[in-house]
Amino acid sequence: MRVLVLYYSKGGNTKRLADQIKEGVESVPGVQALLKSTQEVTREDFVESAGIIAGSPVYFGVTA
Repeated sequence: MRVLVLYYSKGGNTKRLADQIKEGVESVPGVQALLKSTQEVTREDFVESAGIIAGSPVYFGVTA
C-alpha cells in the first residue's frame, strides 16, 4: 500500500515535518510513503495512492 505525503514548504519547516511523517508511515509493515512537494505531485500520484497526508505551512495564524 502506498501513502502520498504531500507538502508545501517555503522555509523548509513543513518539509522537515513531512520527512518525519514519511518515516512514521514507512515504519508500518507493508506501507510505502511517497514524499512529494506541491510542485512535483502528479495526478497519477493521487490516483495510485491509498491515502494522502497533506502538510501546509501557517503564516500569521492562517493557512497558506
